Amino acid sequence: MHIISEQNDLFPGVNITEIPVRAYTKGNLASHILGYTSKISEDEYKNEKENGYTLTDYYGKSGIERIAEKYLKGTDRSKTD
Repeated sequence: MHIISEQNDLFPGVNITEIPVRAYTKGNLASHILGYTSKISEDEYKNEKENGYTLTDYYGKSGIERIAEKYLKGTDRSKTD
């Protein structure tokens, strides 16, 4: 994937989209506490767009994912030439 990204001039029309995923190694254990994420809703986006969110972001919907969203989100980065 990174090879294609780094040599994107060799692959016209190819776009790579990364979707962050958290992997919970214990299956459903404590899932009611951990919560879940889903695409950000329009209302959530309106409230969070000034905090760097976009309409393609995922957002904590319940549990710890919701409570700790601002810490778990991380920082968007992009490479500029």
